[in-house]
Amino acid sequence: MSSTGPGTFKIAPFRANGLWGAAAKSNTTLLRFREPVYRSLRAYSRPLDLSRFDGRGWIESGEDLEYIGAALDAARHYPVLPPGRELAPADPDLVELCFARSLPSGLYKPAID
Repeated sequence: MSSTGPGTFKIAPFRANGLWGAAAKSNTTLLRFREPVYRSLRAYSRPLDLSRFDGRGWIESGEDLEYIGAALDAARHYPVLPPGRELAPADPDLVELCFARSLPSGLYKPAID
């Protein structure tokens, strides 16, 4: 997925152990990765302008931020893929190259139930 304009972003959904996650190009580290915990890949919403919640002090608040999630749920959503279309798997050689010089101790290891 990508958008155009000064806030351009790219998102790459992926599947691991039957669950969906996403990696993204972002200037914010916390927005670069979502663990594969989602059962399905259905839709995305338009960007949610979090500044509309600034009056509630949400950035530093210790309160439950459920109202932000509710606003995101209420936003218009668009299907990620047309019905019946599948995502192509990543090339195994490219995946291997991505981890060629990584330190195993620093890599995420999913919990096995």
